[in-house]
Amino acid sequence: MNKKTMLTGEWKVEGNSPDFAEKISTNGTVPGHVHNDLLNNNYIKDPFWRDNDKLCSWVEDWFWSYEKTFEFDKNDSFSKH
Repeated sequence: MNKKTMLTGEWKVEGNSPDFAEKISTNGTVPGHVHNDLLNNNYIKDPFWRDNDKLCSWVEDWFWSYEKTFEFDKNDSFSKH
């Protein structure tokens, strides 16, 4: 039996500064955007309010990744498409 795994929902977000000296780990939502996740977790102020976009420009220089753990049943069959 094929089991469907939804990719939407809560994920772990991790960011590293360009020199890898600083790191941020927080929760995020997929689908979504790193700016929304940082805003929702109080790392940045609303980038659409007045000049806050300038205070958030560092986000674009960082390296961001999203991670989620899935359960896998080796008895499930998979087909290639």
